[in-house]
Amino acid sequence: MVSGWENGGSYSYKVVLVKPGKESQNLEKEYISDFENSICWGYNWFCKINDLESEGFLNKEQDSITIKYFVKPANHF
Repeated sequence: MVSGWENGGSYSYKVVLVKPGKESQNLEKEYISDFENSICWGYNWFCKINDLESEGFLNKEQDSITIKYFVKPANHF
């Protein structure tokens, strides 16, 4: 996908923002999108930056956030 595919394709992707110590409260978004070569992909609005700390997503001890990203073809040939 990084170097491109002449036919483009439809992919399912999921983004997970991990809440340290409270994984049952993770923020998850799942989508299916059609991607074309040289087109930016992703989700424009996932979480407000101010909410990272106020909602408990910032790991203050390690000064970090954890994001998990999953991608797969929307259909299998």
